[in-house]
Amino acid sequence: MNKTLKSLLAKGINSKVAEKIINSGYNLSTLSACSKEELEELGIDEFTRKQILDKRPPIPEDIIDNLLYKSMRTCCICRKSKRQIIIHHIIEWKVSRSNQEENLVVLCLKHHGEAHTYKELAQNLTADRIIAAKSKWENEVAEMSKKSAFKELEVITRQDYILREKWFNFLSKINMRIENIESSIEKFKFDFKIYGKSFLFLKVYDIEHIDDLINKENLIQNFKGAFFLDSLIVLGSKPFLSNEGFYSNETNIQIGWIYNHGGKNWDSVMLKENYDISNGKLFVENLLYENTNYKNFLTDDHFEEIMKIWNE
Repeated sequence: MNKTLKSLLAKGINSKVAEKIINSGYNLSTLSACSKEELEELGIDEFTRKQILDKRPPIPEDIIDNLLYKSMRTCCICRKSKRQIIIHHIIEWKVSRSNQEENLVVLCLKHHGEAHTYKELAQNLTADRIIAAKSKWENEVAEMSKKSAFKELEVITRQDYILREKWFNFLSKINMRIENIESSIEKFKFDFKIYGKSFLFLKVYDIEHIDDLINKENLIQNFKGAFFLDSLIVLGSKPFLSNEGFYSNETNIQIGWIYNHGGKNWDSVMLKENYDISNGKLFVENLLYENTNYKNFLTDDHFEEIMKIWNE
């Protein structure tokens, strides 16, 4: 969200007026320096002028973020998402002196007006009614977010079957043992969460990682333990996942595939943190696999051979 818009909302200015102020090239700081007459010339009404010139502390930014996120920037009374909104003090500021989240609510302009109006023959929008509506709406928003997140997970699961088959076929064609292929696909599972959706935390296949193997020219790597294949990763996959909003709990150990020229077969090496890829060759500062040397690392030529098999 635009920082100026957020600061204006924090002062109790509604989103419609805030957008008008921003479009006129002003922000809260420049408006605060304006006289009453200058504000009138900008077409700002008396209520908004009072909000701008009011010396009370603004609502903290993190609280605004929470309110807007939990309400989907929608009034909890009418739930009409296209209406302009304002952040309303449930117990008015001059009484409560509270900018805490529990004393604030997102309302549309119509219901904000009703919250400040008392009617003799009608049901008033009291603090208790607002609190109940806020709680109910925020719970419903949370449920909607969960359903949306699990729909995303269903898509990932469908992709998993397609990519799993392609991965199996690829490793079979380069003569990897069947039991190692079966265990390797499990290594694509890792703990993750989607930021902003903390309720979604589980193990799934690292689809972004596998897809990266299919679509990008990265060096394919593995690390072979004493008996079984322990892990399969791609150099650069961790930064890639991080940029996409994922994180992994794994340690900072990188794994590399090498080609054993003497034995004419693929072997493996486990590397520490310091590595670099330049001109298709892998350069490493720390080798933990003593039976290899630099000339055995995967080069452009070897990579092209692999990708030809992969893309068949």
